[in-house]
Amino acid sequence: GEGKAIWKANIDNGRGWKNTLTLLKIAPALIWPNATERPEAYTGTLT
Repeated sequence: GEGKAIWKANIDNGRGWKNTLTLLKIAPALIWPNATERPEAYTGTLT
């Protein structure tokens, strides 16, 4: 997905949940203008 806005990723949360999803890459500031309100970084595996 490098350089693309739409890409597929394999996601594994490390606790038994795995899935392949189509993702839309956007800047976090478009959803959370205030950086202190953003969720913590994802700690699972994204490939």
